[in-house]
Amino acid sequence: MRWSDRYKGLDYKRMALALGLGVLGGSVFTLLGTPMPWMLGPLFACLLASLFSVPLESPVSFRAPMTAMIGVMMGAGYSPALFGQIGSWWATILGLVVFMAVAGAACVTYFRFVAGYDFKTAYFCGMPGGLVEMVMLGDQSGADMRKVALIHAARIVFTVFSIPFVVQWLEGGDIATGTIDSVSLMEMDPGAFGWLAFTLVGGLLLGRYVKMPARYLMGPLIVSVFVHITGLSNFKAPWELVVIAQLVLGTTIGCRFAGSRTREILGILLISVGSTIILLSLSIGAALIVSNLTQYSLTELLLAYSPGGLAEMGLLALALHLEVALVSTHHILRIFFVVFGASTLMPLFGIAKRKV
Repeated sequence: MRWSDRYKGLDYKRMALALGLGVLGGSVFTLLGTPMPWMLGPLFACLLASLFSVPLESPVSFRAPMTAMIGVMMGAGYSPALFGQIGSWWATILGLVVFMAVAGAACVTYFRFVAGYDFKTAYFCGMPGGLVEMVMLGDQSGADMRKVALIHAARIVFTVFSIPFVVQWLEGGDIATGTIDSVSLMEMDPGAFGWLAFTLVGGLLLGRYVKMPARYLMGPLIVSVFVHITGLSNFKAPWELVVIAQLVLGTTIGCRFAGSRTREILGILLISVGSTIILLSLSIGAALIVSNLTQYSLTELLLAYSPGGLAEMGLLALALHLEVALVSTHHILRIFFVVFGASTLMPLFGIAKRKV
């Protein structure tokens, strides 16, 4: 598909309105002193506007380059010292596997018997995997694709909105600004800027030609990890780009319900409150247990185990000065394990893929 065809028919006025609301929301949340204001403010503003049927459109023209930039930023959290740390991750990865099994079972039960969904829909709504992957598997298996999509969108909304407050509560400190320990874009030396451009462009090309899933994120992430883990460069993302990435990502998440009926949105959000409480409680419990058995902090493990998206949690880890490599690697493994596990267990529960 050509670039011009991909964005044909978009309503740029609605897109501009969404970004304008995002800027307004970010400004208000900054004044209020909330955690991560430039992600949570746009998210809240666009979600609220969607509830009142304001005509918004997700800023897809900006989402792809900003997602690629997030991949580069997350890759900058890796370093050559990682080779000496990977061996100590076996306990945290084992904790992740146990957490996912318990969380999946608990949420499927919740959606089946509390929400009253049919088993196929409850199965794919309850799996703590990526939104796109669960929608695709659910659609192939005859589940209610719209419910699966909206439930996972609501999970990400509630998780992204809750985690900064939970981290602030656990830390007992002030993370309100979500500032980045990095130089300004205007202060970057030419060498660092060159490596930034190389990882961005090279990652986009890698993702395109290898045809990997989530290519806008994974391509730049892989190239950035390679550059940093081999010691070719140790450049960091300029704080202006991180703030813009938060703005676009928060606006995009908030617009996921745009075009849906208000009653439908409220119903999905209400149902998702229960599942999010289950997931966050299990995340905190798993992080607490594993943190007492390893050298990793409770907040790092909470982000590593939290049921948010890879890009969202990686960006939160970056902004909160946590170990991005640990968080992002565990989320990549989470998505892989859930997709593999959900597909493997489908026949055991009598769920078969429909013939296309």
